[in-house]
Amino acid sequence: MTIILAGKTTPQYVNLTKAVYSGFRYFELHLEQRHLDNAEITKENIQTAQEELKKTNKTFQIISLHTPHFDKDHPQYLKKTIDLAEHLNAYTILHSTNLTIEETLELAKTADSDKILIENKTIMDLKSIVHNIIPYHNMALDIAHLYRASQNLYNDLEILINTYKTRIKLIHMNDSTKQKDGLAIGDGDIDFPTIMHILKKTAYNEPIIIETPPSSQAESRQKIEKLIGRDDQ
Repeated sequence: MTIILAGKTTPQYVNLTKAVYSGFRYFELHLEQRHLDNAEITKENIQTAQEELKKTNKTFQIISLHTPHFDKDHPQYLKKTIDLAEHLNAYTILHSTNLTIEETLELAKTADSDKILIENKTIMDLKSIVHNIIPYHNMALDIAHLYRASQNLYNDLEILINTYKTRIKLIHMNDSTKQKDGLAIGDGDIDFPTIMHILKKTAYNEPIIIETPPSSQAESRQKIEKLIGRDDQ
């Protein structure tokens, strides 16, 4: 089972380099509006981090960029994210807690990019995902969001991966209770041995973003590595 395990960080030089030294080689960038309002500085930060790390024989690759949590009156932040993602040859993950799923889908429809991934919201169960996202867009599947919405996470996950694997371009992985997600692996109620068994059984091999608090990402990655059965990522 060959899966990239990626970290999540903001694009500041110090955060990128710190994450690389903690053991990550792949990343999703968490963007705030200020990073896009100063996009040239953001590009310089990333380039500087890459150049400095090369001196110590370390590298990293950006897999995806997560949009800021903008509202419907500020759609320019989707366009700015897409522009930066194209510069980095990365996916744009369209997800904002300030947008409804209808607003999200409408924005995606009007955007000029074939590398937009729609992330499922915490209110979206299997039926909602299949009805609203799958027919129209590729997606980033957030395991914790599905857990909060689903009556049976493991059954729903297996159906999604088995039936729509080619639509799911990456997975966000963090632990969750029914009330709160974004937790370190092991700090919530999700059964990750079962999650990884399903991913193995369905031969899923797209990237997994370890979307936990920065201080817990390295330990959370190690726990997932043990479940995968390897320690080389």
